[in-house]
Amino acid sequence: MTKNNIKAILFAGLIAAMILPFSMMDVSAVPNENANEKAHVKDKTKQIKEHRQTLDAKVQKFKEYMEKKIELQEKIEQKKSLNQSANDLQNELDLIESEWTKTAKKHKEENTIPPGQLKKLMKQQEEIESILFANPISNYVTSIGIDLGTKEIQIGLNTERIGDDKVGIINSVDNLIPKHIPWHSVDSTPAKLDSCIDQEYCDPIMGGNEIDTAISSIFGECSLGFKVSSGSLIGFVTAGHCVDNKVGTDVDDNQGDKVGSVLDEEFYWGTSCDCAFVWDSTNSEIDNKTYLSQGTQVTVTSYTSASNQNGDFIYKSGSTDPGVTYGVVTGINKTVWEPFHNPPLYIKSLVQSNAVHVGGDSGGAVMSGSSIYGVISSHDSNGYYHVPTDKIMFELDVDPVLG
Repeated sequence: MTKNNIKAILFAGLIAAMILPFSMMDVSAVPNENANEKAHVKDKTKQIKEHRQTLDAKVQKFKEYMEKKIELQEKIEQKKSLNQSANDLQNELDLIESEWTKTAKKHKEENTIPPGQLKKLMKQQEEIESILFANPISNYVTSIGIDLGTKEIQIGLNTERIGDDKVGIINSVDNLIPKHIPWHSVDSTPAKLDSCIDQEYCDPIMGGNEIDTAISSIFGECSLGFKVSSGSLIGFVTAGHCVDNKVGTDVDDNQGDKVGSVLDEEFYWGTSCDCAFVWDSTNSEIDNKTYLSQGTQVTVTSYTSASNQNGDFIYKSGSTDPGVTYGVVTGINKTVWEPFHNPPLYIKSLVQSNAVHVGGDSGGAVMSGSSIYGVISSHDSNGYYHVPTDKIMFELDVDPVLG
């Protein structure tokens, strides 16, 4: 049986099981005496908003640090090329990097869930998913995952479908979830896959550059993630939805030159890896770097697994303008859910951040320092999602090419 047949069977089965007549749903049952109080407890919108404002302020400082770092690095290179002393500039760079390292370390400590507690939360998340996805209430759910700010399960509820019955929906969800599991809801719109636009900076081609799959009017232009090897084969990874069902299809750079062929892709209903391996079938110049600006690149020297990304400051490098954006990891082990999306969405094991990405960034690199964190997948009104590197390595049987 082919992968396409399996996808079709899984999709048809899940849709049939989940899209039931809404007359069967008891989502507007008469609430008990303390329903409003319960909903208030479970709805932490205000608290989450305040937390996000705090994170936004930290991300702004991170952006200022990175921009200053890039400026100093470029000046140092200019000085070196003129055989002038770069010691003063290097000392300034070392100082701001030392100060930022302390800031980032403190933030990570505050936003890291201890291994034992994390393992427990992941089991609880699996339990919640198995309950909700087998119930028609799932039509109101957009995402389920672990929130690093509150250190509990966070459920995104579809504001486009709920309408005025938010209290009733929250109470219906609460009645399904075992009382011992801590959770809260956030307002959310359905997840959207990213596609389209352009960015140059590609000689040689590297992380964040535009690639053109030339297979679809919906997903044509995406971004390169990072260079990988699979046995004797060399190539790069990108988002699976950029090349869905297109194994063997050519992939071009933004100049229209072929840079490889799709060897494997893992995008399907219920996948834990929206990812694809593009084999360098033409011996193209693919570098194990990611661009930060037209004159500044970062060589990938390591990778970081999903379980170690708690609270980290990150940047994404994609093919849109401005290309590079900054953020912080806000959630892990996220499942995004949207059965009526075209194509349908049900992706597990994603990492959430507030590092903005838009159409065209799909497949682009997500990094912290010189460590690769994953590739860009999707976004909704609650956050931005990337596929962690360890999932990519496992599902595609590839290894990052490190410098």
